[in-house]
Amino acid sequence: MNRLCLRLVSTLLVLIGEAFGQTPENHFGPVETYVKSEMDRQHIPGLALLVSRDGKIVRAQGFGFSNLEHRVVVKPETVFQSGSVGKQFTATGVMMLVEEGKVGLDDSQKAGSRLLSEIC
Repeated sequence: MNRLCLRLVSTLLVLIGEAFGQTPENHFGPVETYVKSEMDRQHIPGLALLVSRDGKIVRAQGFGFSNLEHRVVVKPETVFQSGSVGKQFTATGVMMLVEEGKVGLDDSQKAGSRLLSEIC
C-alpha cells in the first residue's frame, strides 16, 4: 500500500505541476478525476490533498473517508496515522545532514540534540 500511495502522490505532483502554467481553479477538474479514479483502482479509502505554490495554499481538499465504519469524511485538516513511513524520511534527512557535514554517523546523541535545537 505504501508504494501505491507514493506512486499516486508522485503522479499528482506531475499533474499539478502542469496545471501551474494556468489558473489552478480551471484545472483541478482533471486532478480530482484522477485522484478519484486512482482511489478506486488502488482501493484507497481516503486521502487529504494539499497543493501550495510559493508557500501559499492553492488547494486543500479531502477525498473519501478516514473511517469507513462510521463514514467519517476526509477534510483537509484530517490527521492520518503514518505508521512506519516517517522512518524513511527521517533516515533520508539524517543522511542529508551527514553529507553536508553537519552531523556524523558516530556522533553522540548530545550532538544530535544540539543540532535539533539549532534548527528549531
